[in-house]
Amino acid sequence: HKVKQQSRSERRPQRDGANRVQGLIARRNFSSIRQESGAMKECVHLARLYSQSEQPVLLLGETGTERRALAESIHNTGLCSEGPFLALSCAGLAREEQEEMLFGNKGAVFLAEGGTLYLEDVETLSLKSQYGLYQLIRYKTGSSRDFARTVRFDVRIMASSTMDLEGLWNLAGAGRFRKDLLYLLSGLTLCIPPLRKRPEDMEFLADALLKECCDKYGRYHVLTRGALKCLMEYDWPGNRVQLEAYMNRLVLTAEKRSIDEIMVRSLHDRLYPEQSRIQEDSVPSG
Repeated sequence: HKVKQQSRSERRPQRDGANRVQGLIARRNFSSIRQESGAMKECVHLARLYSQSEQPVLLLGETGTERRALAESIHNTGLCSEGPFLALSCAGLAREEQEEMLFGNKGAVFLAEGGTLYLEDVETLSLKSQYGLYQLIRYKTGSSRDFARTVRFDVRIMASSTMDLEGLWNLAGAGRFRKDLLYLLSGLTLCIPPLRKRPEDMEFLADALLKECCDKYGRYHVLTRGALKCLMEYDWPGNRVQLEAYMNRLVLTAEKRSIDEIMVRSLHDRLYPEQSRIQEDSVPSG
């Protein structure tokens, strides 16, 4: 039988006013994620199970995969759905900036109280910030910058990386990532498959994005069978993000109602010449 889960707002009193921070809202859910392939269906199924827990989630996938969308969906289905969803990229910040952005008096941990803090590029955190994150996950506490006081927090952590789990463990082995933190994060790991390994999703997504772009720009175009075959032959290392940008350009610049493989290949070669050369080199000669 089904057991009704209580949200965090039902089980814990709110602190210092409203639990939801204005503007910090996760807008996507599982129904918005294309999942025609068995690999993606399994990924979403696992994510739904993870949403029942308060444990941290580690989302691993290449650039442009649905890491952020899955994190938002887990949040919106989970126990902290009534709380804020705050996303923060750890990349490009100096050590002091990371500490201030995360653990400062008005930092991300404070703003995400009662909800979810989603950290992108978690492998770029300094060792000091990693220790603070470990304390937050393990003991639900954080220290003020002068260590004069300890504050309790109720925040669910989700973290993501474009590295795979083996790569993260290699970092840990080299002393650049805390092993205790990685043990905590890797318990609920979600590996998002790249688009090139999901042909069913690729075909469905290409058609859906074409319709979406046509609606947005007031156009009407169709892909020929050859054009669709050509699209599916490319690797799309930028995954959905790259495909979305490409389809926008394709629809905006198409001069004919019917888009064929010549138009598809020509635009791809102009936008991504290096990828096209790699693709050509990988094709065996006759």
